[in-house]
Amino acid sequence: MNLWRTLPTVCVTLWLLRKFIRTRRKGNAALEGRVVEATSNELSEESAPSHGATESKPHQYDVFINHRGPDVKKTFVAHLNAALRRDGFRPFLDAKDIGQGRHVFKSIDKALKGAGVHVAVFSKRYAESKYCLNELCDMLRSGQVILPVFYGVNAEDLRWIENGPFKKGFEKHVKRGRTEETGKWKEALRKVADHRGFRLDEVNGDEEQLIRSILVEVRSALPATLLAGKQRYGMEGRLKEALNSLDRVNVLGVVGMGGIGKTTLAMEIYDHFVSHRQFERHSFLKDVRSRSSSEPSQLRREFMDAMGLGDCDVTNTGEYGRVFEGSIPGRVLVVVDDIDEKGQFEALIPDIGKLGSGSRIVITSRYRDVVTQAMAGAERWEVYDVPVLNEYESRCLFNRHAFLSETPSEGFADLAAKVADACGGHALSLETVGASLFDKKGPEDMEMWSEAVKALEENEDVFGKLRSTYERLPTDGDRAMFLDVACMLIGMEKEVALMIWKSCSGCTGGQCSTLRTPGLSLRRLMDRSLVRVDEEGKLRMHDVLRDMGRDMVKRDSVKKERRRPEEWTHLWDARVAAKLLSSAETKPRIRGLCLGVGYRAKILGDGESAGVRGGSASNIASQLSGMKELHLLVLDGSYVEVRDENSSWPEELRWLQWRRFRGGQLPSELKLPHLVVLDLSGSEELTRLWEDDADIKLPVLQLLILSECRRLVELAENFGQSVPKLKRLEMRWCGSVKRLPESIGRLTDLEHLDLSWCRNLVSLPDAVVGLGKLKTLNLQDCVSLQQLPEELGKLTSLETLDLWGCTCLSDLPASIGGLKMLTNLEARHTAVTNLGAGFGMLTSLTSLSMFGLRSYVPGTFQGLQALTSLDVYGASADMGGLGALTALKDLDLSGHKTITALPKSIGNLKWLVSLDMSHCPELVTVEALPEGLERLDLGECPKLTEIPSVAGMKSLVHLDLGNCGSLRHVRGLECLTLLEYVNVSGCTSMDGRGIRIMGNRALRECHVGGSKIGVAFDNRWVEGGPSEQVITWMGNAIPLLTNGMVNEVVLLMKLGRTSALVLECVIAREAKCMSVILCFVTGRLGRSSDIEVKVLRGGRFIVQSLICCRRLNDGIQVWLCTLGREHQVVQSLQQGDQIQVYFTTSFNFGGTCRVMEGAICVVHKEDENHILMMNSEVLEKKESQDMVLQFGKLVLEDTSD
Repeated sequence: MNLWRTLPTVCVTLWLLRKFIRTRRKGNAALEGRVVEATSNELSEESAPSHGATESKPHQYDVFINHRGPDVKKTFVAHLNAALRRDGFRPFLDAKDIGQGRHVFKSIDKALKGAGVHVAVFSKRYAESKYCLNELCDMLRSGQVILPVFYGVNAEDLRWIENGPFKKGFEKHVKRGRTEETGKWKEALRKVADHRGFRLDEVNGDEEQLIRSILVEVRSALPATLLAGKQRYGMEGRLKEALNSLDRVNVLGVVGMGGIGKTTLAMEIYDHFVSHRQFERHSFLKDVRSRSSSEPSQLRREFMDAMGLGDCDVTNTGEYGRVFEGSIPGRVLVVVDDIDEKGQFEALIPDIGKLGSGSRIVITSRYRDVVTQAMAGAERWEVYDVPVLNEYESRCLFNRHAFLSETPSEGFADLAAKVADACGGHALSLETVGASLFDKKGPEDMEMWSEAVKALEENEDVFGKLRSTYERLPTDGDRAMFLDVACMLIGMEKEVALMIWKSCSGCTGGQCSTLRTPGLSLRRLMDRSLVRVDEEGKLRMHDVLRDMGRDMVKRDSVKKERRRPEEWTHLWDARVAAKLLSSAETKPRIRGLCLGVGYRAKILGDGESAGVRGGSASNIASQLSGMKELHLLVLDGSYVEVRDENSSWPEELRWLQWRRFRGGQLPSELKLPHLVVLDLSGSEELTRLWEDDADIKLPVLQLLILSECRRLVELAENFGQSVPKLKRLEMRWCGSVKRLPESIGRLTDLEHLDLSWCRNLVSLPDAVVGLGKLKTLNLQDCVSLQQLPEELGKLTSLETLDLWGCTCLSDLPASIGGLKMLTNLEARHTAVTNLGAGFGMLTSLTSLSMFGLRSYVPGTFQGLQALTSLDVYGASADMGGLGALTALKDLDLSGHKTITALPKSIGNLKWLVSLDMSHCPELVTVEALPEGLERLDLGECPKLTEIPSVAGMKSLVHLDLGNCGSLRHVRGLECLTLLEYVNVSGCTSMDGRGIRIMGNRALRECHVGGSKIGVAFDNRWVEGGPSEQVITWMGNAIPLLTNGMVNEVVLLMKLGRTSALVLECVIAREAKCMSVILCFVTGRLGRSSDIEVKVLRGGRFIVQSLICCRRLNDGIQVWLCTLGREHQVVQSLQQGDQIQVYFTTSFNFGGTCRVMEGAICVVHKEDENHILMMNSEVLEKKESQDMVLQFGKLVLEDTSD
């Protein structure tokens, strides 16, 4: 009986104890970072939804995700969380992210209140969690944006609790005595039901598309204060360029190497259009390359569902095509991501023309040729090459992954910059390396930082992506070519490299036996973004690709094992190569070998080389001769002495680069039967190539480079016989050469002869006229050259003749008219001032440049019908015949000494786009001008009084009338809406009152001082226009702004560079910066002055920019410089950054430069109102708005009166 009496007490005690233990367990789990989830219906209401992350400052989280963990945590919400983080947002998801030792529910409450956007995911059992419902009430009270996501439920289910999936949950709450709370919970659900939300069924169950739509809305919903730190580095500029392309075309191909950001850019394009609701339907087909083989039917099904097409058997290509033939109604947006075959695109979109009018397609691929083939059926298409990130973007992206901040931790700034720069702007490498170093910040980890980039070789996420592109190249020749470039040929001219590869067409070596079509192979490498050709025509390769290529040389492609160095096909490291050559083993596999190690090294020869370390000379020489497949050899700065008569050079050698050759002449019995390129540039000790009687045999040599062999006196008399197939001879800066041998006339294949800066060369041999294939003859700055061969006209293939700086040359041969193929004649800075009768016969001439033209034979210009560019600076000849040059595009008559009026016939030159008549002291009138002009320069013409109206010149972008002191009118200026540069300063006779330059979005630079013309300035630059704008006028005060300078700054102008800090300012607001305005009052400027703007973060320069300040006159003038939202300085600014502004001068002699006043004004955008900060003071909102209004009405004009 006693037991039964005490049983109730025992039960109550056990129940309390159980509850206490459960509570402790929950607390401990939260402190340990574990998630507490419901495991049964009974416990589900006791389980707090997963939320958290570390709380350290306001706005620690951008997005609060309200959800019931057991329903969607491991599926939809996990994917949403990952997508938000990839996009740079900080979501609050679950208790795992709460820092250890922090109170779980306090942290959740803090995160809820601090987040800028709330996402509520309503699942079928959502209402069973009281925590979810309480959070929903708090979210409504916060006033922040709420984005409802209806996952398996509808908005109606939130309004009618009694009849839907939430009914069961509320019944449980009532049973548990929560009657009071159920009322407010129902009211909260009804309010949220009225919000515009996202439904899974609206996107046909496509979770990925649903998540992308949510991301777009989150981005637009977050206030500017939270978005300020969320730059998608490099994306803004790329997106703008891509969108500009899509304004012109209906299909855009996005190409680039793996990991460069193609898919990211495509998603940005997609999100932009979806958020602006510009298309009726849209589809993002991701990872098409990999999914085409594993799930092709699913891709078609996704596309059909997104386009609203009817059901069909998607496995049946014919049936799918027939459904597609029915055409897709309306404007649609389709992104086809990552294809590597044309068929993958056509399997999804059989006919581009069946898409509705105004539709847009974006295709991403590593292969340019595949993209162009896929787009072939489009009406208009373009290809966009995704560029690498610049230095600033690279460092920010790296720091964001390594430090979770754009700035590195203290003590890591230099190291972080070095590692980031080593990634070469490759986005995936920056992210991967940065993330790998996130938790390595101790002193013992420094070595890991220095090895981080090298460790990329083992990272399959990066190298695996790139390696697959290499391995999928269609031929062995393509792969061999890629390895040649990666290991040996980066920086070589494309044409020279092709010259080498073409010579292998008959090669039997295993390394290049398949290199039969080098032109096509190189094109494929370029199409796959593995190799590029820069603006100078040189082969370039990203550092990450280079390292990947060299890694391929080091590993066995079949066994996937590391090879020993002696098994490599290319040896690019001179130290490794020298060590291997000192061994006794032969190296038959080697195709490329680098032994050049600098100016002082002695690699091969007498065994004294530090690199060889005691190897015998004969052994080293025999090693070279034993390399049967050696094609590419670099010996820069090395000394090779072959003493063994049985040794010889490798016979298959195609390219020998022996810069800084350390000898007076080449070996007397040099026999290289297959050598096509020999580079001896910079060989200071070389006095002659070889003796006249030397038995030199270079039978197929096509390119010989002797540039900067400053002691070279002459070429051997048998030069022409020794190199009979030579096509290019480069002898720039061979200052000791006085003559060329007559045997040069035997070089019947020679196409390019470069003798520029051979300053002792007196004449050319007459035999030169026998070079029937010569296309280019460069004699630039041959100051001792007195005459050209009389029969020069026999060079019937000559296209370019460069005589610039031949100051002793006064006449051109009469036979010059025979140069029927001549297109370019450069004769500036010569004594040639007359055009003889033969000039009129140069019917192919497109460009002619010469100074001081005095006379020409009448009718000469009538024969120059192909001439598009004429520069006759400083001429004194009558220019009445210019109207006959009907193809002329660029005309420079600047400095003409006698011309008083521009001939009327100039107005007939309908193709003329640039006319320069500046510095013509006698010019009085200009009667007619072609309306197609884009550049017109009439500055510094003191007698000029009249010019025709410019109103009809709708294409004019550059107009310079500066210091035309007699000019009375300039009519139509306000009509030039494309004008980027205008200078009417110093036009003191002009009455410009009432004339306003306004409404011109393109204007970058405007100078109006002294003209009385005004230029309207307002705040519209935040909506568009150039990223940088400079306006100057005469005056002695800054309008509206307070002088921010402590003292006047005076710079002494001297030879070299002088710089002084003028203004500085700290960004005090968190809101995004939209513009920076700089104002100055200056005295006399130097000829070369600049405003230099620097941004410092944590005491370290992160961005700097130069603004050119050309001297317009010697008076006091005001400068207004606006840096708009697209400017790199403005884009980089964050709260706490310091702006420093310097005035600099350079290359001036004597005098001073004065900066008397200055001000800096930063414009923010917050709630659509412009908030200004002037100097270092943040203005009150009302004061700021008043100033914006004043700026909007401001007209800047001459106030010197």
